[in-house]
Amino acid sequence: MTSVVDVKNMLDQISDLQSHRDGIAIEKKMLIDNLIPAEVRAQISEVEAEFEGKSEAIGAEIERLQDLVKPVVIEFGTTIKGAYLMAVCSSGRTSWDTKSLDGYAVAHPEILTLRHQGSPSVSFRKV
Repeated sequence: MTSVVDVKNMLDQISDLQSHRDGIAIEKKMLIDNLIPAEVRAQISEVEAEFEGKSEAIGAEIERLQDLVKPVVIEFGTTIKGAYLMAVCSSGRTSWDTKSLDGYAVAHPEILTLRHQGSPSVSFRKV
């Protein structure tokens, strides 16, 4: 059986491998950058400066239009399709006060037949 210590060791190993992978990507980028002559790098910088902010401005306009579309779609209560994009209307999520319902179930165990428990899952996050 795998112990908590074993899992901690595996997590540390995963973290080391991720760091190693990141280091390889950095090394690759440095080697590629060194192949580009200084005058070409200068030209690339000029092109990047020319385009700087354009993408952000478009993103802001997209966000503005989305903010206009969302309340209208909610008002209609249905998905609306454009030629290349659709605004999908989803009903709000239903949630329950689990702590209170668990207390209620002590006095009314028949409610437990309506309870469904999903499978556990694991996600990995940086500490």
